Amino acid sequence: MPTTDLRLAARAWLELAMADLCISRLPYRWWRQRLLTALTANEDLSGNPAEKNSLRRTLKMYHLAQRNYPFSTNCLRRGLALQRLLSSQNVPSRLVTGIKLSLEQTTGHAWVQYGDQIINDSPAVSKHYVLLDNFENIKEILPHLDNNTAN
Repeated sequence: MPTTDLRLAARAWLELAMADLCISRLPYRWWRQRLLTALTANEDLSGNPAEKNSLRRTLKMYHLAQRNYPFSTNCLRRGLALQRLLSSQNVPSRLVTGIKLSLEQTTGHAWVQYGDQIINDSPAVSKHYVLLDNFENIKEILPHLDNNTAN
């Protein structure tokens, strides 16, 4: 494996560790800016072959790091780490969050997109969630949350 790939895999492992440490050990106000930056990241895709090659290479090294990370991580930690890693490689991407409402429970999920393409989860994942992109549609969701918590 080339040295540049090893460095990228090490960087991916460190991003996973930082996301895990920040979310699990620090107050939200201390890591909120990281999250907001990932949620509002620049998505200007050039679509050129170099960008797509960088995306493939970065994803490959990220998955290698994820398989070798010794702790269990949730979707928010993995998504935040991947988006920051892609950003460091000048690959435009965005962390996307969604919420699934049901009578039994309300669940959230996070994934990373490159343009309209979901790159770290099933392509159909977004169909099951109401997107919380920039929290513009939170007014639509709040009445449902009130109804779920009342039961």
